[in-house]
Amino acid sequence: MFAITTLLIASNGSSDLYNGILHPSPAELRSNSRLAQYMKLATPGWQTDDLGFKLFARPLPDGGMVIFPALELLGDTRARRRFPDYKPLFTKPQIESLAQAFFQIIESQEYRARERERVLTHDLRVMSREIYQNADAARDYINDQNYIYAAKRIDTVIAAQAILKMRIDALDLEGVSSLKSDHSIAIYKKVDKVVRCLKEISLKGNRNIWLTGGSTRVVNGPNIFELAPYAILDNALKYSPENSTINVSLTDSSGTRITVTSLGPKITKSEQDLIFDVGIRGLAAKETNIPGSGFGLNLARKIISDVFRGSVHVQQSPFEQQFNGRLYFETTFTINLPSHSN
Repeated sequence: MFAITTLLIASNGSSDLYNGILHPSPAELRSNSRLAQYMKLATPGWQTDDLGFKLFARPLPDGGMVIFPALELLGDTRARRRFPDYKPLFTKPQIESLAQAFFQIIESQEYRARERERVLTHDLRVMSREIYQNADAARDYINDQNYIYAAKRIDTVIAAQAILKMRIDALDLEGVSSLKSDHSIAIYKKVDKVVRCLKEISLKGNRNIWLTGGSTRVVNGPNIFELAPYAILDNALKYSPENSTINVSLTDSSGTRITVTSLGPKITKSEQDLIFDVGIRGLAAKETNIPGSGFGLNLARKIISDVFRGSVHVQQSPFEQQFNGRLYFETTFTINLPSHSN
């Protein structure tokens, strides 16, 4: 896992010692008694242990610490204890650079986790407000015996609750169902459910979603398929301008194809595959200042590719359209699935 022997101390005080792959330490320098010695010296900076080996410690942004123990350094004094074939390979600046790189990796992961939490909190507040306002309006309509409008409000509450559940499930797939479970999933039914749920909410943002085509096919796997079209549609709703339409289409051929077409910010050729990586957002998407975690599209690709053995990709028209002083391009996400007859 690590090039040189590395001791990780978690914020709760627990520790794990990993032997180096490229420069392994002798077993005597990884014993429990040596680990206790390293823990005593776990203060930031350079230390020297009782055998004369150097140790470098660096605090981490999550409250833990990374330690590189049992070091002999180029250009420095040798340790009092010697081991065959265990010789100095690194300088002090090289070890310090390694610790800095480790810090930056952890910091980046922590930042992405905080960003995802911030976006989720924002979405939960929006959905919670939506549920409360519509439930309150439904109660007033019922008191006035206006049951038709009350039913519409209740439909919106149900849709908002379904979206809320999908949003939470997306963060914890094991909370949805075991990935080992096997279901026969009707593709059209799941896509239609996502469209109906988001349609109720999208109309409030002056956007509309249309579903055309159809599918009689099924896919087999865990009951998480709907999270993929949800993530892509949610992304389309987030970035499309007001008074625009999002078109969803299903067709059966040798497999099943699902397309989601909407107006969105520019995606460069180099970004078209990268935006499916975790934590990655296109430059134009970032410039909109719309909150985003770079998590949804990565989730969609993992579900489609890794779980259902399909593929998902994006393509964009080169012709720009302008809304409210901002440029948009027709953007199509395509899901291809190896489906079976129902």
